[in-house]
Amino acid sequence: MSVPSDGALTATGGEFLGAYLTGSGDVDRHLAPGVKLTPVSPAPYRAVTVGEVSAVEKAAAAGQVSADGTKVRVWVRAEAPDDAGRWPPA
Repeated sequence: MSVPSDGALTATGGEFLGAYLTGSGDVDRHLAPGVKLTPVSPAPYRAVTVGEVSAVEKAAAAGQVSADGTKVRVWVRAEAPDDAGRWPPA
């Protein structure tokens, strides 16, 4: 189910991918307690642009994700340019 492009879940997905792939921001704030994920280093991308976001849960698709601790399964389509172009390639 498609998630609103102006919603919190889409913004969070973009913030996570930005932190993970570009080194800008804090990856840990987007992870469940106890989960460790080191950002890609050296950061290969300059920016991340989120395209389509989908979620399995109906509440998430309706933009109604509740507070901390809520589990949501999402699919995020994003583009990330590097010095040689963009990823994924067109």
